[in-house]
Amino acid sequence: RFVRSKPEYKLTPLVMLTALSGQDERLEAFDIGVSDYLIKPFDEKELKARIANLLVLKSERDEAINFLGEREESRDLEDAQNHFIERLRAYVKERITDSEITSAELCHSVNMSRRQLFRKIKTETGFTPGGFVREIKLLEARTLLEARKGNTISEISYAVGFSTPSHFAKIYEERFGVHPKELLR
Repeated sequence: RFVRSKPEYKLTPLVMLTALSGQDERLEAFDIGVSDYLIKPFDEKELKARIANLLVLKSERDEAINFLGEREESRDLEDAQNHFIERLRAYVKERITDSEITSAELCHSVNMSRRQLFRKIKTETGFTPGGFVREIKLLEARTLLEARKGNTISEISYAVGFSTPSHFAKIYEERFGVHPKELLR
């Protein structure tokens, strides 16, 4: 009882070695948290085998707890990262027709400094803030082109916030390997 009452020993496997062989004594020992119970006289090999099993079991349990904790932390971190990117994506899509979405506006939308925003976007997407905005606009343009939501390159480029259709066509072709006019045919 004393050992189990100490927080630092709460999870330590305990083997009780005793001459008390009654059912009540064994049940009481298990009630207070004894991991295994051996009655005297005992076989040394059996004691060593039981200790080895308890240590392996404890090690596996610790690994499982650590793994689940890391997975939970990883999932929480992933959810937070996805939420951050989704907030930025929603902000850009909300202002998709704006030809100038500045870093300052992005910072304000997620309440971050420019340096924090740059680092976080770069880490999570591989893009700079400007590259991130351009990528969202290009993906939106691709959706519009594939759905035939425009008749000309100009209409599509203005719809996704590019003020120069020729510049839009050039970077679209660089990104997707096909000129937008080929998708309008």
